[in-house]
Amino acid sequence: MKYKVVVEGGIIGAPRSYEGEINMGPMEENTLLAALKEVVKPNNDRLRDGFSYKVTVEGDGEYIRSDYDDSNIPNTVLEFVQKIRNHSQ
Repeated sequence: MKYKVVVEGGIIGAPRSYEGEINMGPMEENTLLAALKEVVKPNNDRLRDGFSYKVTVEGDGEYIRSDYDDSNIPNTVLEFVQKIRNHSQ
């Protein structure tokens, strides 16, 4: 599955972009895709020093792009973002 993750915000505010491919088991991939398709509450415009996340995945004929911030990102998606960030360091 191809992915692109852009994380912006925090105290410094500099955007960080992560792009590549990841192999996931079918169950893990289905769980992530379901979480990305979930309707979440709107972003919190008053969130100070928080992060915003733009997550795009592509695979098996599906293209999904979802935007979140610290107030509304599902745990499954946040764990995916953390996994991507940890692999790139």
